[in-house]
Amino acid sequence: MHNHTCGCGHHEGDAGCGSHEHDHGEVCACGAHHVSPEVEPLASAWSMLGKTSKEQTVPPTREFDFDWEGQKIHVYQWGKADNIPVVLLHGFMQTGLSWSIIAAALSGNHCAYALDFLGHGRSSKPSNVELYRYDAMVRMVESFLEQVACVGHEGAKRRAHVMGYSMGGRIALGLASSEKDLLYSLILESCNFGPEGNEQRAAAEERNAGWAQRLRNNGIEEFVEYWETLPLFESQREMGLDEELRPERLANDAESMALCLEGAGKHAMPDASQAFAVVASTWVPVKYLWGYDDCGSEAVAHQLEHDGIDVTSFGTGHNVHLEAPVLYGTVVQEFLSGIEPRGAAPEGSGHQQ
Repeated sequence: MHNHTCGCGHHEGDAGCGSHEHDHGEVCACGAHHVSPEVEPLASAWSMLGKTSKEQTVPPTREFDFDWEGQKIHVYQWGKADNIPVVLLHGFMQTGLSWSIIAAALSGNHCAYALDFLGHGRSSKPSNVELYRYDAMVRMVESFLEQVACVGHEGAKRRAHVMGYSMGGRIALGLASSEKDLLYSLILESCNFGPEGNEQRAAAEERNAGWAQRLRNNGIEEFVEYWETLPLFESQREMGLDEELRPERLANDAESMALCLEGAGKHAMPDASQAFAVVASTWVPVKYLWGYDDCGSEAVAHQLEHDGIDVTSFGTGHNVHLEAPVLYGTVVQEFLSGIEPRGAAPEGSGHQQ
């Protein structure tokens, strides 16, 4: 199933749109997405938050540290712990606070947990590259699910939704191969998969090694300045979001970011064929979100749509949840409400087909 969201605010050829043709059930990205009745209150709340994240941020309900293999993982929480859990995974050089608006808007019906990955934000910054590797980062999130998010009232087991952006989305995908009954759904945003073939993987590894060396040689300030000029973030520059994101990026440690690139860069991720097979075979519902201006996600989106995955595109660039948070949150809530039982948190009762 495919939905498209543009930036204007009208749905399916509405006369006020003008600049877009809407076919196959497309949704216009200005925010006039037709939502189901149970989601309309949330849509109203979104309208008060504004269209971009720089207009409003919402502090977490609670912050705490989670211990993983002797390392501190900092966690931000929005909402009551008894609510259905949603675990939010950020992208490279971001922190859990980048999910602030999305988490706050979901907190009425959910408990949103946003993690700082190792080396990022207020989490530990170890010097051991093994702790930054892809498999280790997947294990860390899995441990958090087992020990915190998926433990309900009086220790009852439950499942969690996991939502990841870019690097965080690739790590979220790693959970789909787990034999443990932890997931309620997966929501993947703008996450490309690993390169196909040895030549492409070697090229990606060389690029990431070059970036890591640049961080070590020139420091975090020069690297952030360079990073913000990449075509991937053009739409953020046009919206002025780079100014908002810069303090978060500059707060990172150069060596930790270098280790993250070496251990969990795109070259270290499962290749695309393997990733598509995992998505196609998982028993949990999967949603893929991407922006039309993010050409790197286009092939992934089309393949997933071909495989029957629920895909929605937006009139944005790479970071949809920061560029169009109102519509993004409404689409996500609509997806969640379609798979959750009314009035009850999910219980871990075994895999369902």
